[in-house]
Amino acid sequence: MLTFVAGDALPGPGRALVPTAFPDQMVDISVDLGTPDRPGAYVSYWRLQTPSEHHFGAVLFGAVLFVDVIVDTSAEMPDTLVMPTPPAAPELTPEPTLTATLLPTLTKTPMAPATEDPRPTASPMPESDSLVCREPDARFAPVLAQAFSAGLDLQCATGPISESSGELQVFWWNAEHPDPNRRFRSLMLARGDSRTIYVLNGKDATTYSADIKIHRDAWDPSMPERPTACAGLTPPQGHLVPTRGFGEVWCTQSLWISIGWPQEPAIAVRLMVQETQDGLLLEARKATGRTDDFYLVAIDFSPRLATVYQAP
Repeated sequence: MLTFVAGDALPGPGRALVPTAFPDQMVDISVDLGTPDRPGAYVSYWRLQTPSEHHFGAVLFGAVLFVDVIVDTSAEMPDTLVMPTPPAAPELTPEPTLTATLLPTLTKTPMAPATEDPRPTASPMPESDSLVCREPDARFAPVLAQAFSAGLDLQCATGPISESSGELQVFWWNAEHPDPNRRFRSLMLARGDSRTIYVLNGKDATTYSADIKIHRDAWDPSMPERPTACAGLTPPQGHLVPTRGFGEVWCTQSLWISIGWPQEPAIAVRLMVQETQDGLLLEARKATGRTDDFYLVAIDFSPRLATVYQAP
């Protein structure tokens, strides 16, 4: 079966039958989904499931399918629906449909041969562009290799590394599920220099694949630490409600539905940031004194996707 596992539950069935498929055979799977009544952006995530209801598939194969829907009600519906006159063409143009996209196939550039460096090659900037195109800092090599294998293409770096204070908090969706592969990890990162909050909505247990949303950190000390939008919200046992800037975004956006709940409070981190042509590279190092306690994050703004590398 193909089953809904996370995100927004769109009107329609939550699962679809998958035909028997032999190795190298392609089969079509379709699900009739409706659009929500209220305007907004909706994302629905699906995974393959065995007859015993075990979800399977690593990140790079049979992992998460998503349907991205934007509902716009700015245009008023006419009182009478007038059908346009069909063109005198021999073929009918099919109506648009919601397309489920397999995340790992969103490649912009071909994969480099196995004998070469897996990091993407820096492309030269046009002469008219004032930005300098350079190789990303070597500290980002592990996450760049991971991003490239996942189909992200951040191109070359356009500036030096800058340092900023920040915060990090880990969130878990479906944390109580007995199958660890069903416990999806997400991250929220706050960047102090630009007052920006990055929400990395993870689609697996390691945040190898995540979509990214960016919010303004609107919290200030005159506001309550626990946002009023979360008043009366009771966390599951062993979890807590995020506070301050993270809490403001998490509560107003109802993110417990998509990224789940944190089990630990937010921690202070030192951020090292490098911008690229198509994205952003971040190193979030914890203030623990250990040199191997950090996260590397690669964000590709074009498809709004990200990947996270955590030091072992």
